[in-house]
Amino acid sequence: MSNLELNLHNTLIFASENEGILRVVKSERMSEFRELERAGYIELDQKATGMAIVYMTDRGREYLENQ
Repeated sequence: MSNLELNLHNTLIFASENEGILRVVKSERMSEFRELERAGYIELDQKATGMAIVYMTDRGREYLENQ
């Protein structure tokens, strides 16, 4: 697994553990969230600069279950 894939995998795990919770998100993690959202693994609801709520999609849940 490449470093990028590992970072996105870890970000997806973080998203699943914090699903539905308003969180302060650093800019680097926000970029990773955006990438996961484009890939269809999460839905991102950004509330303010640096604050967002993450929701897992079925695709994201299936990915984590199969890992």
